[in-house]
Amino acid sequence: MSNNFQNIIGEGLSKLQGGIEQGKQKLQTAQEINELNKQTNDLNQQKSKILLDLGQLAYYKIRTGQISDLEMTELTKDLFQLDQQIYRSLRQLSECKSSKQQGTTCGNCGNSTDGIDKYCGSCGAKVEMQQEIVFQGEVECRSCGELTPLHANHCPCCGMRMNN
Repeated sequence: MSNNFQNIIGEGLSKLQGGIEQGKQKLQTAQEINELNKQTNDLNQQKSKILLDLGQLAYYKIRTGQISDLEMTELTKDLFQLDQQIYRSLRQLSECKSSKQQGTTCGNCGNSTDGIDKYCGSCGAKVEMQQEIVFQGEVECRSCGELTPLHANHCPCCGMRMNN
């Protein structure tokens, strides 16, 4: 009976040891798969960055006339319009921020007001708006049509070199 008991325990230990070995192999395989997935993701991220840089360089060269390919030029038309919209939005945002920061004082009580306030927050008097000063030194960019400061070397919207 003790021999039979030893055989049963031996078989049980062998099965247990086999199961542990299979578990180790599955764990190793899973670790290898995870490492390969991580490696592949890292390589894809590097590739995406290079493609982004390449695309931006090609877009710049198309915009500046260094590359003249009809198909690529067609593809960049939408980008050009988006660039103009982004530029205009950023310009409006900047103007809005600067007008808010350029405070005035109330002519009635002397309280400081924001540049966009219509009435004084302290006494309620109507705030006289300052006339906007129009800068006369701007020219239209020959590439995108945006107004560019006269002294600028490049258009702030499209980057085209200006003829000064």
